Amino acid sequence: MAVCPRVLVVDDNVELAEDLGELLELAGAEVVLARDGREAMDRLAAEPYALVLTDMQMPRASGLEVVQTARSVRPSARVVVMTAYASESALDDVRAYGTVQILEKPVDLDALTGIVAELGAA
Repeated sequence: MAVCPRVLVVDDNVELAEDLGELLELAGAEVVLARDGREAMDRLAAEPYALVLTDMQMPRASGLEVVQTARSVRPSARVVVMTAYASESALDDVRAYGTVQILEKPVDLDALTGIVAELGAA
């Protein structure tokens, strides 16, 4: 029996976050949205997630801070960082936290639904 993975989608672009959330729900995920890094960090502290999908540049807390929090309080969560603008040094900072996948915007939707399918099969 497939598991319904919980996914935290973090992006200050509300329309994009909602669109990604709908796609992930169609792929079988239970989706929670956060509008910025601070909200995401609060949600991570309160609830478990199988996948954290976060933008890199956001107000109140960056994607790097979300990755740091996820690794600290939810070390088993898979983390995917979405970015359109990150410098190589910023991406190196993210990679320093281990198994973090990076997807460039616009996000490859097939790759994203594949990640959710892998989580559901686990």
